[in-house]
Amino acid sequence: MLTMLRSLLAGPYPSASADEAARLLASGAILLDVRERSEWEAGYARGAVHVPLGEIHARGRRALDAKGISPSPGDTLLLICQSGMRSGLACQVLGVDAAFKTINVKGGMLAWQRAGLPMERGS
Repeated sequence: MLTMLRSLLAGPYPSASADEAARLLASGAILLDVRERSEWEAGYARGAVHVPLGEIHARGRRALDAKGISPSPGDTLLLICQSGMRSGLACQVLGVDAAFKTINVKGGMLAWQRAGLPMERGS
């Protein structure tokens, strides 16, 4: 069942490993963490902006505007959650008719932490 769900959520958008995502972030990509506030407060990737999936689902690109994020054509948005499933959904919502590129971070924060990439804590 879980395998089937993952295949349905795989979507037409690209994905990147945590290491690839960190390199893209360092070169100017925008990293959006779509987890819930409690997950965010427990620790997040350094440089990430918190925009919960519920806000993206309800408001689409306006959720980004509310956080001061205005991606331009050609910009890259990296989306991350705990394991990669919710961020895949966010890629689908934000990627519709978007001039910017959405990339799902494979394995989410679990992969980010396993890779030993920089983290922060707090709000």
